[in-house]
Amino acid sequence: MSCQSNCSSVLSIVKSVQQYTARADVATQFDASFNAQTERQARIVGGENAVPREFPWLVSITRKGGHFCGGSIINSKFVLTAAHCFCSNDIALLELSSRILWSDSVKPACLPASDAPRSFEGEPAVAAGWGWLGEDLTTAGKASILQKVDVNVIEDRMCSQWYASQGKSFRVKYGQMCAGHEFGGRDACGADSGGPLMYSTSDNKIIVIGIVSSGIGCARKRLPGIYTRVSEFVPWIVKNLRGW
Repeated sequence: MSCQSNCSSVLSIVKSVQQYTARADVATQFDASFNAQTERQARIVGGENAVPREFPWLVSITRKGGHFCGGSIINSKFVLTAAHCFCSNDIALLELSSRILWSDSVKPACLPASDAPRSFEGEPAVAAGWGWLGEDLTTAGKASILQKVDVNVIEDRMCSQWYASQGKSFRVKYGQMCAGHEFGGRDACGADSGGPLMYSTSDNKIIVIGIVSSGIGCARKRLPGIYTRVSEFVPWIVKNLRGW
């Protein structure tokens, strides 16, 4: 089916197309195995609960029942995530052991065109995930309800300047982008890695423009989150999806 137009229970054994193999489970927002976890009322830094079926392409990647990364379904056999969830580099495709069954709760994500001229700088975006609800892991815990948070895409040069103003040496590299807020307060956090940064187009189509990658702390002043810029890797994604 086309993007945004269709759950299986837990799907086992995922692997990257770079021949790195690992065992993990992929759970959707409505999998009983995921919802059975203890509910916490706190929220991802500055965020709020996502509405059921709001992001039907988003999955929780788990190991031994514990969430450790997020991902986006892009077709019936592959999930887009961050490579550092499994090895190095920071974009990966996970091949599922069986095909996904589309429904109102589970649909594929849309990706940006590889030749799209837009950098999305200054545009509003949304990050989502089941990660840590704050930087202090001794008190925050992980979300059991999918969280979403509004952030702004930051111009590359400004992002580097903000980091420098906080005494951090960082320069946005090829294939990266920044998103957050100058004074912090809202951000992705640990275990949100691999999850999507999403942009809503003028015709209300949601596209995945980034992948949660790295950062310093969570929601700190002038230290926005670092994301993998998906548009730079669309040709690689398409190449590795051929035949599926």
